[in-house]
Parts: sequence; C-alpha cells; structure tokens
Amino acid sequence: MAISRREALKHGISYGTGTINHGNDSIVYDRALRKFPKDETFSQFKSAIDAGDATAAAPLAQAFQHLCAELAFSKLYLACHPIIEALQDGDLPAAQDFEELEAGYQDIADFLASC
Repeated sequence: MAISRREALKHGISYGTGTINHGNDSIVYDRALRKFPKDETFSQFKSAIDAGDATAAAPLAQAFQHLCAELAFSKLYLACHPIIEALQDGDLPAAQDFEELEAGYQDIADFLASC
C-alpha cells in the first residue's frame, strides 16, 4: 500500500518533491521512506551530540541533512541549518534547536513506521 500523500504532508514530507528526487518513481520513493525509521544516521548524530563531541557530530549532521533533502523532509532539512552552523564553528547546537529537530525526526519516524 502506498503512503498517503495527504498524510505525509501533515508530517512535513513533500511527497511530490521526494518522488522527483527518486526518478519520478513513487514506488522507489515509498521504499526509501519506509527504510527511514531504521536508518542509523540520526541516532549516530544524537549520540555525538549527547557525548558533547561537536567534531564528530558535524559530518553526521550534514549526512542527516542530506538524507532529509533526498527524502524531501523540508522542515527537518531547515531545522538542521542552525545546528550545522554551530557545529561548523566548533560549538554544540542550542538545546532548543536540537530538541526541535529531534521532535520533528520522531514525528516522521513514528508516522513512517506506522505505514
């Protein structure tokens, strides 16, 4: 069963853009979306943040932002920006910025896990 475009949009997933990013193939895009909850990128990124390691977190944040762009998670992609800026300066991100990103991630992961 295909993921509902309308429901996806409620969770900040730009389904049309994601389909375009996957060669205009909604089946391929649906498969990629269904893999997202099991992807380790965010958990590795969070572990580096929790450890206070800005150096290790920076490339993981960029990898996560790239994944968000590929899957057309617009809100998550934008939420990564201030975090990446802080990490590139060698600082940990503001707690509020990371909490916002984590909440958005959890919402999408839970939605996709239920599909």
